[in-house]
Amino acid sequence: MSDPAITIAPPPPAWWRLGPALWLASALLLMTAYLALNLPGSWFGGGATQNYPGAAMGIAAGIGQAEGSKLVITGPDSKNAIILGLLTPRIPTIEYGLIAIDVDGMPDDADVTLFWRNDLAPNKMFTRSLAVAGGRVQDAMLAGDSNWLGRVQTVGLIIRGILPQPLTINGVALKPATAGAVLAERWRDWIDRESWTGISLTRIVGGRAGMDLPLPLLTGLAALLGCGVLGLARWRRWPFSALTLAAILMAGWLALDMRWQWNLLLDTFAATGNFAGKDLSSKRLASIDAELEKVAADVRPLLAKGARLFVIAQDPVAAGRLAYLLLPAKIYYDVTRATLPPPERFKAGDLMLVHRKPGIRYSPDKKEFLWDERFRLQAEILYAKRGTVLARVL
Repeated sequence: MSDPAITIAPPPPAWWRLGPALWLASALLLMTAYLALNLPGSWFGGGATQNYPGAAMGIAAGIGQAEGSKLVITGPDSKNAIILGLLTPRIPTIEYGLIAIDVDGMPDDADVTLFWRNDLAPNKMFTRSLAVAGGRVQDAMLAGDSNWLGRVQTVGLIIRGILPQPLTINGVALKPATAGAVLAERWRDWIDRESWTGISLTRIVGGRAGMDLPLPLLTGLAALLGCGVLGLARWRRWPFSALTLAAILMAGWLALDMRWQWNLLLDTFAATGNFAGKDLSSKRLASIDAELEKVAADVRPLLAKGARLFVIAQDPVAAGRLAYLLLPAKIYYDVTRATLPPPERFKAGDLMLVHRKPGIRYSPDKKEFLWDERFRLQAEILYAKRGTVLARVL
C-alpha cells in the first residue's frame, strides 16, 4: 500500500529535450529584445519591397558602366570620389524605412555616405554615413530619422577612396522597417556565403562581415541565458539533469556547425562551377585575380626579352600578384611600399607597368611621367587599358 500523505515528485524532463528547448527559447527571447531595441517603427505593415537593379543607378562622378543588370565602377574621379544616384517614384517614407544596397568589392577603408532627397525639401540633400566590412555596405535603418520625411524621390551613394578592384552594384532595395523585414535581413546575413579563405576549412565568421547581429554572438548569448535559467532552477531546488547544461551548449554549437557545413557546401559548388574542366589561364580568369590576369595576358606580348620591368600598383600586395603573373620576366617591385623608384633608377629601354596607382600623371606632348610633383621621367606609352599603363623609358 502507498501512503497518500507521501507525494512523489515528477521526474525531470529528459535532458536531450530540455537543453535544446531552453537554448531555442533563449535565442527567441534575445531576438525579441534585439527587435525592441533596434526597430524604431511599427513591427507590422508597410509597403511591398521596392527592388531596383544596380544598372538603374546613374554615375554623377567616377568611371563605370552597366553590365547586364549590374553597375560596375572601375575608378573614382580626379578627386577620388564616386557619386551614384537612383531616381525613385516618390516613395512614401511612412511605409519604408530600410535601404539595403547590395555591393561587392567595396574597400573596407572607403568613406561611404548614403544620401536622399524628399519632396518637402527637394533642393536639400540629407545624408547618413554607412559602415563597410568584408566588401559590403551595412543596411541603412532610416525609420525614426528626423530627416526621413515626406516622399523620397532620389537615393544614392557617395564613395570616397581608392578602388583596388572594380566595385559592383548588384541592386538597391527599399524595404518597410518591420519586424519581418529586419528578421529576413538578419537571416540573409547569417546564410550569406563566405568565400574560401586560408582558415575557412576549419573556422567561419558565421555570415557576412559587419553584421548587426553576428550569429556566433546570438548563439553564445542564448547558451549563457539557458544555463542561467538552469542556475535558477538549482537555486530553487527544481529537479534537472546535469546533462542539460551540456545539451544547451551542444545546441548552440550545432547551430554554428550546421551553418559552417552549409557554407562549405556552397563554396564547393561555386568552386566546381568556376574551375572544373578549365586550363590554368581560364582558372585564373575565374579567380579573384581575373582583372590582373587580363592585364597580364595583354601585356605579355609587349615585354621585350631581357628588359627590366618595374611594376607599381596601389599596394605592394597587388604589385606582387601582378608580378607573379608576368613571370619569367625580369621584374622589380617594392615589397614594402607602393611607391615609384626615383628616376635615376631607370635606364633607357626599361619598362614601367603602372596599375591603378593614383597620383601619377603623363603628358602625351612631352612623353613624360610626373609623380610626387617633382619626379619626371621620359617614356612612351605602349599599352593603356583597364586602369593600367605600360611604358618604355626613353
